[in-house]
Amino acid sequence: MSKRNDFVGFVGYRKQREPSFVQPAPFTSSWNPLFSVLIVFCVIFSGAAMLFSPFDDDMDNTYQVEFLKTMVSEKSRDSPALIGYESCIDLEDRLKTNVKDEMVTTVGLGYGGYGISPEFGMVDVAMDDGAALESADSSNSASTGSSSNQEFSGTNNQEQGVDEGDFVKTDGDFIYVLNDWDYQVYKNWGWSYESKSILHILAVPEFGQIENTSSTVIEGNAREMLLAGDRMIVYSDIYTWDMQEDHMLSDYVRSDGNYRVYEMTKMTILDISNRSSPQVDQEVYIEGNYQTAREVDGTVRMVSYAYLDIPDVLNYINYDYEVFWADTMTDSAREDMWRDAATSTIEHNNDVIDETSLSDLVPAIYFMNEGNLEEFNFATDGGSGCDNFVISSDGTGDGFTSILTIDLTKDNFSFEADHMMTNYPTIYSSSDTMVISENTNDWWWYMLDETDYTEATNIHTFDVSEMGDTKYIASGRVDGTVSGQFSLSEYNDDIRVVSTIGEWNRWWLDNPEESETIVCVLRQVEGSHDLSEVGRVDGIALGERLWSARFVEEKAYLVTFRNIDPLWVIDLSNPTMPTIEGELEVPGVSTYIHPLDGDRLLTIGYGGDGEGLDWSTQISLFDVSDPNNPTLSTSLSLMPADENGGWSWGWSEANYEHKAFQYWNGTLAIPMSTYKYDCDEDGWRCTYEYVTKLVLIDVTDYNLELDGEIHHSDFYNEDNTYWNNIDVRRSIFMGDFVYSISKGVVLVHDLLDFEMKDSVNLGITSK
Repeated sequence: MSKRNDFVGFVGYRKQREPSFVQPAPFTSSWNPLFSVLIVFCVIFSGAAMLFSPFDDDMDNTYQVEFLKTMVSEKSRDSPALIGYESCIDLEDRLKTNVKDEMVTTVGLGYGGYGISPEFGMVDVAMDDGAALESADSSNSASTGSSSNQEFSGTNNQEQGVDEGDFVKTDGDFIYVLNDWDYQVYKNWGWSYESKSILHILAVPEFGQIENTSSTVIEGNAREMLLAGDRMIVYSDIYTWDMQEDHMLSDYVRSDGNYRVYEMTKMTILDISNRSSPQVDQEVYIEGNYQTAREVDGTVRMVSYAYLDIPDVLNYINYDYEVFWADTMTDSAREDMWRDAATSTIEHNNDVIDETSLSDLVPAIYFMNEGNLEEFNFATDGGSGCDNFVISSDGTGDGFTSILTIDLTKDNFSFEADHMMTNYPTIYSSSDTMVISENTNDWWWYMLDETDYTEATNIHTFDVSEMGDTKYIASGRVDGTVSGQFSLSEYNDDIRVVSTIGEWNRWWLDNPEESETIVCVLRQVEGSHDLSEVGRVDGIALGERLWSARFVEEKAYLVTFRNIDPLWVIDLSNPTMPTIEGELEVPGVSTYIHPLDGDRLLTIGYGGDGEGLDWSTQISLFDVSDPNNPTLSTSLSLMPADENGGWSWGWSEANYEHKAFQYWNGTLAIPMSTYKYDCDEDGWRCTYEYVTKLVLIDVTDYNLELDGEIHHSDFYNEDNTYWNNIDVRRSIFMGDFVYSISKGVVLVHDLLDFEMKDSVNLGITSK
């Protein structure tokens, strides 16, 4: 399925995005995360109740469901194997069929009066449950700086030798930091803000030193970067609704008040051979949502997800609500009125979809060529008859997942693009295999007959062992839902998967299935593109939620939780007969598992009292040398400040982002933050005080001990005004020194006495 093109890629926009943590703005009283969770739940639940509940509980919506069933093409499950299209006409027909089916279900069950299904919409909320697991894993390999010839830490990656994109990178001689920045500009229509970012390149002449080398403006909100020698690629978000009218892309993405997409990903490829003056080699704009990127031996693979809205498609049934709810209307009259309105709306939408060209359904890519912006639409400009697009044999997705492969070791810019019509993806990669999982069906597929729906996940694998090349291998299917990248693993060509059935996704049903966790092993069937299940252990943690997972060679470690935290040890030494070896129950829960030498696990999570979670940050050390009898060696509770001093609840990014967790040569670095504020009597003027620090913990075979703290607090407390991001977010160990990095400053401390040796102000003044 791979096609090589000079300027060919794929892309897109998806309304649903992966959940991400946003630091809360100050409340008028102390902020508590549990309280905010309850607020969010109440808002969601009450909003859902208003939107989805009938005005009259006695009214029946059966007629709506039966009516809509006649308008949705019949669906059944067949094979997850990816198949291509013989022509662009075939691609267009399949895509429009899927778009129409989702539209009919959305219109019929999402809006339009008393016949609204209470199930609709709740699935998206529940499916986001797996966000914590997304931050559940990584490994950090030693690196050697070219000038210092000493060891230093790098990004805390999931797999050895596979570098993950992040906003902080180092090669031992330089540290690279991306900072977002709202840039105020004056246009003909007045002052406005443009989203900009800064790439800071900081020199490390000797370990323990740091100095500013250069600062380069990057368009958009920079997300992550990857580095290969003297080449770098930066990924940033571009929001079209915030785009200046004179932006060169404005005429491409805006038309008659509509947007082709609301979000784009920009790839900025830089030549950094002269660190004091980086040069932009290429700029590429991709319509859609950046997911992640991986680098192996100079080859970078970025995964994006694309979903375009179609202008003029109605997402509601339009009729006179006053007439509909008039006392003189009978139920029968309401049913007739609803059917007529639904039929009219759906017919209108079908006409709009039919008249939409394929180029408006498939996202485009834009690139700079000799100073001019050029557009490339893969469906119309590829010259390949759309054979670059694939879908599972029984796929119902109308979004696109694309793998863009770029060899940064080559001087000329080109990339390979592989694109799949899928549902929202989860991405994992080893050094030679990339795995993309997707829910077998999106929510709308089973809304009309939910009782007959069984959760399942498609698993697609790709060979990434060759530089600059990505090749499709095979696809399989597992029961349940895969919650994140750390539920996936490749080992000796087998694919290991952790999934959950009944992950509290449909609690509103009369008899929802009890949740359980499954570990299964998939293996390619020789001579085919099929992944077959060769081993499985199920019935794990009945009634509990999966919080984190870690595959370590022939073991899998799982953490589940309901009222107490069980750690499960799964033996995978015989892939065809995986077994549960051991289980340990301890208070609290682990959100991230980090394997150490000597059969030990170092974890971070939330503390508990045996009946639930207290949401304090907790570090735990487990001994799994006897897999049949895992034990908790010790645990350590972390608080950024005295909870009795008026401080808000503290938080650590490492609880949900594995790249903030940094373990190196027996020392663990964890960021911690909190704040408090005091307002005048009128509430118009508030002063803020922050605590943001890097906590250093000494880790031995069986003990955890606080070693020291590195504060960035004074930097943010200079004027006692509000900052939107005060966290220490990353740390790097270099020799006997630790570099702590926040939005405004980088500090260098000696690990022996924690004396500050050097610092660099990143020059960020916007708050």
